[in-house]
Parts: sequence; C-alpha cells; structure tokens
Amino acid sequence: MAQTIVFDPANQILEIAGKRAQVSPKAFAVLTYLHQHHQQLVTKEDLLTAVWPKVFVTDAVLKVAVGELRKVLNDHPKQPQFIETVHRRGYRFIGELQTAQAAQTTLENSVPAPVISTQATTLIARDDALQTISEHWALAQSGQKQLLFISAEAGVGKTALVQAWLKQQFFEADNPSPCLLANAVCFDQHGSGEPYWPVLSALGTLLQSAQADAVKQCLRRYAPSWLLQIPSLIPEQDQAQLKQELFGVTSQRMLREFVDFVDALSLSTPLLLCIEDLHWCDAASLDLIMALAQRQSSARFMLLGSFRSSALQQDESALKVVYSQLTLHQQCQTLPLTNLDEAGVAQWMARALPETLRSEVYTQLFYRYTEGNPLLLTAVSDHLQQMGLMDEQAAAITPEQIEQGISGGLKQLLSLKTAKLSKQDRQVLEAASVSSAAFATESLAAVMQQDVLEIEEVCEDQLLHEQWLAPEGSQSWPDGSISESYRFWHQLYRQYFYENLSAARCRHYHLRFAERLLSGYLGKVSELASQLAYHFEAGGDLPRALAFSKEASQHAAQCFAYREAIAHISNVIALSERLEQPELQLASRKRRCTYLLASGQLGETVKEYKSLIEASQALADSKAEIDATLGMADALFWIDRQACLDAGKRAVALAEASDDEASKIHTKGKLAHFSSVVEGYQPAYAADYEAAFKLAEDSGDVALQCVHYPRHLYYLIIRSRYQQANDLAARAMQLALDNGDAVSYLSCEFFHAWALFYQGQWGEMLEVIEAALALATKNEHRPWVAHFTIQKAWLLLQAGDFEGAKALCQPVYDQAKLMPTGSLYFFSVIILLQLEVALGGEVSEEVGDLVGEEVSDQVGEDVDKAQAYVTEITQRLNAEPNAIDWVLRFPLQQGLAAFYLAREQWSDAASAAIELKTQADSSGELTYSVMADYFLAQSRIGQGNHDEAQTVLEGAVEVLQKEDLPVISWRTYALKQDQKRCDAVIQARLKALESAPDLQRCFQRLYTKSSSS
Repeated sequence: MAQTIVFDPANQILEIAGKRAQVSPKAFAVLTYLHQHHQQLVTKEDLLTAVWPKVFVTDAVLKVAVGELRKVLNDHPKQPQFIETVHRRGYRFIGELQTAQAAQTTLENSVPAPVISTQATTLIARDDALQTISEHWALAQSGQKQLLFISAEAGVGKTALVQAWLKQQFFEADNPSPCLLANAVCFDQHGSGEPYWPVLSALGTLLQSAQADAVKQCLRRYAPSWLLQIPSLIPEQDQAQLKQELFGVTSQRMLREFVDFVDALSLSTPLLLCIEDLHWCDAASLDLIMALAQRQSSARFMLLGSFRSSALQQDESALKVVYSQLTLHQQCQTLPLTNLDEAGVAQWMARALPETLRSEVYTQLFYRYTEGNPLLLTAVSDHLQQMGLMDEQAAAITPEQIEQGISGGLKQLLSLKTAKLSKQDRQVLEAASVSSAAFATESLAAVMQQDVLEIEEVCEDQLLHEQWLAPEGSQSWPDGSISESYRFWHQLYRQYFYENLSAARCRHYHLRFAERLLSGYLGKVSELASQLAYHFEAGGDLPRALAFSKEASQHAAQCFAYREAIAHISNVIALSERLEQPELQLASRKRRCTYLLASGQLGETVKEYKSLIEASQALADSKAEIDATLGMADALFWIDRQACLDAGKRAVALAEASDDEASKIHTKGKLAHFSSVVEGYQPAYAADYEAAFKLAEDSGDVALQCVHYPRHLYYLIIRSRYQQANDLAARAMQLALDNGDAVSYLSCEFFHAWALFYQGQWGEMLEVIEAALALATKNEHRPWVAHFTIQKAWLLLQAGDFEGAKALCQPVYDQAKLMPTGSLYFFSVIILLQLEVALGGEVSEEVGDLVGEEVSDQVGEDVDKAQAYVTEITQRLNAEPNAIDWVLRFPLQQGLAAFYLAREQWSDAASAAIELKTQADSSGELTYSVMADYFLAQSRIGQGNHDEAQTVLEGAVEVLQKEDLPVISWRTYALKQDQKRCDAVIQARLKALESAPDLQRCFQRLYTKSSSS
C-alpha cells in the first residue's frame, strides 16, 4: 500500500506514514520551491538563487539536497515518482503531496506502514568542534585572518565535520552572511603530484559561482601569473601577449600574487578556502598555504583544512615541515578530532539502532570492536542490516550473534555493503576507482562504452541511495563536452573497488580513461600530464607514460614547483631504465640535477652529479660524463670554489681525451671563466673566451648561447671593450627574452649596466638598473634584486649621492654578513668602506654642506668605521681567500688606496695603488689601470716626490688621450691641473645625467667641492 506523505511547508514538516522525516532546512526549501512549481522545469540556476541567495556555491550542493529528498521519499531517479531530473538543465516535481490541511481528515484512518529510516543530519559529540569552527569564521569575517586545521585519523569524521559545518553555516542557514566559498579535496597523486592541484580546483569552484566575473577581474589585476595556469580563461589570441607580460615569473611571484588576490577578493566579501585531505597535498600548494599564513593583513579570509594526524609522523612528509613552521610561529590553530568515547557510541546507537540493541552490553560490544571510529560504526551498522539483525521485533537476537556480526572487519563489511549493487552499478564504481582524483562521467562513459547520460543517472543513483559518491560540479572540456564530476565519498571505498579489479580489467580501464582525457582536451594536456602518465603506466603503456612524465616534469618546472618536477623526472628515469633507454636515462638524470640546482639544494645537486658521472662512466658515454662534470662545477662554485676549479679541470681533461672539438672548446671556455672569477684573469684565457663565444655564435644553439654570452660580457668588460659589451648585451637580452630565459636576461642586463658605467653613460645605466630591479622585484628574483640594488648603490656613490648609496647598501650588507661569504657581502662592505672614506675625508665644512651639518661632527667616527671595515675585510680574506670574486678586488684596492690616502699613510696607499695596477694590467682593464696611476701619483705627492708623481700622471694622460675613460679621466685631469680637459669631461658626464636630474645635481656638487679643495 502507498505510504501517506503529509507536506506542511508553513511549519517545515514532512511526515511519512505518520513518522516525521528528518529533512535538512535547505533540502526542505528545495522541496518547497519545486512543489510551488509543480510540473514545471526548474533550472539549477533558479534553485540556487532561490535557496542559496547570498552564498556563492556550485550545483554540487543542489545535487546533495535533491539526493537527500529522494532518499527520504524513496524516489528512484530512473523511475521517479516525485522529482524528475532534466539532464544538464534542472528538475521537475511530478508527484502529489498531501498538504497538512487536507491530511487532517484522512490521517486518523491511515494504515500504519513500516518506519522509513532517514539519516540524521546532526553529528554525534561534535558540537564543540562545530562551535570552534564557527568562532574562527566569525574572527575571519571581522578581518582577523584564520588558518584552522582539523586533524584526525581515517574514518574519525573530518569530512563529515567539515560538511556538517558548511551546511550549518551556509547551505542550510536561514539567513547566511554573504561569502565566497572555494573548496577542494586533495588526493593521492602517487608520489609525483600536479603542482597547485587543490588550489586550482578551488579556484575552479569560484569561477563557477555567481561572482565568476569579479573573480576573473581580480585574478587579471592581482594574480595574472595564475591565469596561465587556467588557459581556458584566456582567449587564444591573448595568450602570447600575457606570456610576454609575465616574462621572468618565479614561484615567489606566483605566491605573492595569489596572496594579493586573496587579500583583494576578501575586501568586499569574506572568503573561505576549504581544502580537505592535506596529507595528500602537493608541495607547491603547501608553500602557498605558508605564504597565506605569513602575510600580515586584515584579510577577511579563512583557510579550513583537514589532514590525517599520522602524516605528521612521517619524516618525508612535506605537510610535516609546513605544519611545524606554522605552529612554531603561532600562525595556525589545530582542532584535533578523536574517536567517540563510550558515551558517544551510546548516543550514536540511540540514533542509528533499534531499541532492542541499545543496552549497555551492546554499547560495550560496539565500542570494543570499533573503538568509537564513526566510519567503522557506520560500516558495522550496514553489516548488521544485511544480516537481518536490525529488526526491532527480533527479540531473540543474542549478544553472540551481534558480536559475530560486528567482528567481520572493514573489507568484509564493504563486501557485504556492495552485495546489493547491480552489475552495472558495480562496474561503474570499479571503473571510477582507477581515477585517484575526481572523475568526469565522460571518462566513465568512454571506459564502459556507454552513453554519458546513462552513466550520470547511475552515478546520481549511487550518490543518493548508498552514498558511494559525492558530487564535484560540472566540467567543460576543450572538445565541447560537458560532464558531471564526482569523487568517492571516502578514499577507502575507492581503494576497495580498485583492489578488487582484475589485472586485465585494471589496465583496460586505465588506458581508456587516458585516451578519453586526451581526446577531450584536444591534446592540450600540460596540466593533465601527471594524470595521463599515471594512467598510461598503470595501463602498461610505458612509452606514453614516459612521454607524459617528461611533460609533467616540464610543466611543474615552468610553475617553479621543483619538488614536483624532481618527482616526475625521477619517474622518467625509472621508466627509461625499464624500457632500456640508457641515453634518455642519462639525459633525465641531468635534468634532475638541473631541477635540484634550481631548487637551491646544492649539496644534493653535487651528490646527484657524482652519481651521474659514475653512470656515464659505466655506459662509456664520455659526452655525458663531461656535461655532468661541468654541471657539478657549476654547483660547486657556490659552496667550494677550489672544488669547482678541480671539477672544471677534470672536465677539460676528459674533453681533451675525446674527439669532440666542440666539447673541448666549451669546457675550456667555462674553465677559463671559473678561473678568472676565482683566481684572477690571465692573458692565456683570452683564446678560450673567444673560442667559446664563436662556438656559441656559430652553433645557433640557444642553450649554449645563454651559457656563454653572459660570460663573454664579463670578459669584454674586464678587457675594457665596453662598446662591444653594450652591443652584445642588446643581442643577448633579446635572445633571452624570446626564449623566456629570465636568468640569462637579468645576467646580461647586469653586465650591460656595468658597460654603461665605464662609458660614463650614468643616466642610461640608472634606467637599465631601474628596469631590471622592477622585473626582478615583480618576479621575486631575490638574489637579483640584491645584486641590482648594490649596483645602484655603487652608481650613487660614484655620483656623489652618499646618503642614497648608504640607504641602499646597508640593508644588503646587514643580510649578507649573516650568510656564507660571497660577492654580495664583499661588494656591500667595499661600498660602505668607500662611503666612510668619502664622508670622513672631507673638510668638516664641506661635509656639512654635502650631507648635512651633523655629519661634520662625526668625521673621527667615520674614520673609525672605515678602519673597522678594513679590518673586517682583511679577516674575511685571510679566512676565505677564494670567497671574493676577482673582479671585486678592483673596487677593493680602490677603497683601500683612498682609505690610506685619507689617513696620510702614503706607503700603504702606494702599495694599494700598485696592487690595483698589477691586477688591472693583467686583463687590460684601463679604467682601473689609470685609477691606480691616479692614486699612486697622490701617494707620491704626499711623500714629497713630485717628479715621480708627474711622471705617473703623464703616463695616465697618455692612455686617456687614446681611450675614453670618463670614470677616472676628470679626476686625473684635475690632479694634473688640466682644468680645460677636466671641465670638458664633467660637462659630458652632466649631459649624460640629464635623465636623472637628482643624480646630476649630486655629481655637480661633488665636482664643485673637489675642484675647490
């Protein structure tokens, strides 16, 4: 007999067979709206607007609500009696419900019917946890950013708690506050994940909300680098322009831009980012979570995350590292969940079990076998139902029978739970289990060779009746397909079905899954490469698994997610070994070294290069061995310069023993550069520099050119061939720009600025530095920001802007002093030394005019500071003689000579000048060679040896008459009292500074003071 259903919308009551059904408020609101539009098509958009007017959600919540109604009404989607699905559009209410008023006359005569079992919507013993989440959300809404993590083991109810809170706070709230909700679930990516997967998934939910246009505009303005990660948002004709705008993007910039995006987006509407199962989260996304935590802002933002607590016990866990940092700095809160205690189990039994099974004896049995784990409790309940032990009339049931039913074990319970599945339902779930992520019904249809609408009906059926699946919204593929997306309600379910697949069926499903993804995305699968590699490898197609693992590693590297790139390229190495492709294996190991070096893991890089050298030797591949040895030298340059030189020499020796002329030239060119930087330039290196440059020019090999062009710029500058350096820098920068090589571009920009400095084009140099600083700062190239900052400080020092120079230099020095000794430390301390000499060496009146009256009282203190810097430099060089770049010895000797002259230590000044002369003449660096003559002449004058001073000056002037050396010429002419030539040089320098009027005025003051003293 049909059940009597009484619908009372005014009081929000639905009675079935005389029993009040438990229906959530939002599901009841959906029923009411559908009932009001009886026999009419109601679109998803209309329902979402009517029931969730202030909350920006996807249609997944609508599917959950409709599923709940169908479960309560016992309404099957394939043969609906109440709610009919109009695929891809919405729903139609076709049934008849007795309203409360009409029911009053018939209720007394109705025939009792069996009780309809409805799932409670209130969690057991989680009220405090729900309240805690709500309190954190309230703080976030008030402008106090929150990061809250829910920690528990599998089956304890992390997902249930999150979903219950979302329902309580948004989906079923009578008057929810407006907010933006972005949620995602991480999944096991089998060790080589897709970078930023959960973040991009969460962005996808925002881009499907009613505020999609505002989100896109905010992304375009604050986080354009993230648009490249979602190509579907960018018209194809605009992609090239955007890539050019985003030239030089780094991971630091991507992190900064996303945090800016979150701050901006949450200004008008609070933003909740919910990411579940963070124990499976990729490292790049965890870095982003760290960046969100570290930004000091009043963003109305909350991150709600969940993870398995056991992940924190794993030594290799990326989550453990990030979580430890966040907790150490008190940047997050943790809400630990535990199993239900015995009282909680009793509450659960009171709700889920018939009265005959609610005694203390049964409570103890359930608690002993499940330990209060909610997932196990649910599975046990289903098991007992299957055994017929849940009948309220079964008074003869014994505790022994119940104990036997409980002790079946989870997999046995799942086996029994699946017993009532039809063959088609089971096949759908088995096919779905091959996807470790959310899956599209289009993929399942291809795997099972069935109509997609039929598959969608089956998925929805399982979702509504057995809660095997949860909806994830819709997907639109490049080939025009529109598909519903689902995931397993719990990963344990997916694992169960996957482990029960036969080997042949498993391979078959994986391959078909991959083929459908390939066709659906029309080959544009960079962001899917890791999934495709997984499917093809599991499907036994190793060549294509290898190809997509390579693509996945390249994609991860382009996103600067080097840990993921390393994992993917490691899989390429393993696959190439299985496929017996030794050349590819060596090439991939070399690529792994590159990724390790890019990620800053210098020690691991050296270790990996050593292993690669051994592998190359085993295969008798001399070229691979040479390349690996040179690569190791590159890594060693930053940690052990003597070892770097030794490695470079071994590479040359290997190349000499080979028949590869190009390899000989390449290795000698690199060794010449290493030796020049570490030990000092020697005339014999010229041939190696020139040959390597010609090899790169003639080869047309962009990678080789990007290696040797910056090195050749260095060579040209130390040889005083400034104009040639300028010309090459222009070509090299364009080459790097065309090929997206930001590091090579900035290297060339750096040397371009130095060439302009020595040519006296200081205004143009300042423009180059400012442009480079803007690019490096925007893209978070922090080492380059520091190098260009210190280069600008040097320019300001030479032009007389002492205050500006110190303001730039001091922070770099303070930071560099705490790090391993390197070029940044030495250059910054040299600048500070020269600044103190310049400030302390002036007559107090002149100093007061130049940098402020108060400075005149500090002359003695400045000299003491200068002495402290000299002592510090000497101590560092004694401890680490190879730590300073040889080229920095030029400004060092310049500073020492000026320091000794200011203290009237004439012999020491002469020694410093002679040392500078020797160094400069070794490479033919004319600016510093003449500068050495200038300092030597001054020291001789101080010693009273005017004739020798004049002889030295005449030699310097002879050079100046042949070469344009504006950095030192005006000072040399001034010392020789050739005012006409001095003024001519000064006027040319002032003209070159017309584009920088402030700096022009500083230089004018410097010259005026110098000429009047």
